[in-house]
Amino acid sequence: MSETRNFMIPGTGSKSGKPPEKCATCKGAGMTFRVQQLGPGMVQHIQSACMDCSGTGERFSAADKCKQCQGKKISKERKLVQIHVERGMQDGEKLVLHGEGDQEPGIEPGDIIIVIDEKADDVFV
Repeated sequence: MSETRNFMIPGTGSKSGKPPEKCATCKGAGMTFRVQQLGPGMVQHIQSACMDCSGTGERFSAADKCKQCQGKKISKERKLVQIHVERGMQDGEKLVLHGEGDQEPGIEPGDIIIVIDEKADDVFV
């Protein structure tokens, strides 16, 4: 049995393959800090994800950004997965394809788990 599915594949995020630069706005921390005055003698400290690098701490120059992934380091790819259902497999039995799930940079890829769902038939048992 074959199944075609969209998978997330990690990449570099740049056209040239160069690594990203440290974000100048947050200095690579991924967070920005603001002090907002609420009233006389009252201030509020606000911490939020950096808007320029989306909290990653890394940025690509606009000219070097990959057109396919827009610098996110992830692209979609269709992949044909072949599954071999053995004779005598029971209803509810699981087939596991290790490391074939969606992938992201810095994260170990997940597994695809296929559960056999046997349909009842009048002739075959």
